[in-house]
Amino acid sequence: MNIKHNLAKRILIFTSIFIFFSCQNQESIKSENKIEEISKGIDSIIVEETEDPILVKEENENLDYIPVSNITYTSISRIQAHSESDSTSRVPRILMLGDSHLMGPFGEHLQRAIHNTKKFDILSISISGAGSKTYTYKMTNNCCGYAIRESLHDEIIPPNKKIRYLEYNSYQSDDIVSKKHNGRLSNVLSEIQPDIVLIALGSNLVNDHQGLIDIIRKNSQNSEIVWVGPMRRSGLGNRIKAIQNAVDKNDIYFVRSDDVVGHDTITTTHFYGKESRLWANTIFTRIKPLLDKISDDESKGNEVTNEANIIQE
Repeated sequence: MNIKHNLAKRILIFTSIFIFFSCQNQESIKSENKIEEISKGIDSIIVEETEDPILVKEENENLDYIPVSNITYTSISRIQAHSESDSTSRVPRILMLGDSHLMGPFGEHLQRAIHNTKKFDILSISISGAGSKTYTYKMTNNCCGYAIRESLHDEIIPPNKKIRYLEYNSYQSDDIVSKKHNGRLSNVLSEIQPDIVLIALGSNLVNDHQGLIDIIRKNSQNSEIVWVGPMRRSGLGNRIKAIQNAVDKNDIYFVRSDDVVGHDTITTTHFYGKESRLWANTIFTRIKPLLDKISDDESKGNEVTNEANIIQE
């Protein structure tokens, strides 16, 4: 009887241990799959990444404390230096502000479409999880990554290459976004004085639309503001209403997105491939009249300046 009892007890203990470690393994697999899903949703559509070495998990070893891999790119902005080196003409500038959609393929395609006109110097700042309020205080990477892209009007970007990054981080790091400017949008605006500020925000409900517009107006008074509306998702009516109030109050441009490619998701995997290209190209087509006007006005202004310089000589 004692032998049977001890045997049953041992079997019960062994079974419990097996179930425990099986659950642990399942949780680990879920965790690893989640990290892989997020990585594919952000990294594979933004930059060319090299694979991390595979960690071999020893039996009973807990690796949850190890942070995910993190790669940061930094370089120096060329827009200001580029304009200062050419005093005869001022190339019109565009500043784009957005969330993870702008950080991803949509932002890449939209900036490339504008860049291909060869008329604009473009700076794009995108912060995952951002709303308009994110840009009203010190910009930090406190959610899930950010990217700052830059392209000059005469810069050659091969079709198989990504737009140049000034800063990039695919995971939360709590570091400052736009370190050169101490994370302050006001400093960015004051330095580059963009002709157009394109805002692609409204999905994340971190809102201070008026506060963002006030910062733009204060630090770059002559900027035209274009607000790209959010995609279809739950509560779209309230999202659009908040944006529309800011648009009407401040007399700025509004461009729809909800009629382009359908419903987006709240996960990190957003539009990519043909859908992101379609979305970007549609937005480009809708803002092209303003782009043409800005570039034409700048060209006429440069012609007048050049004529005045010739007369003085």
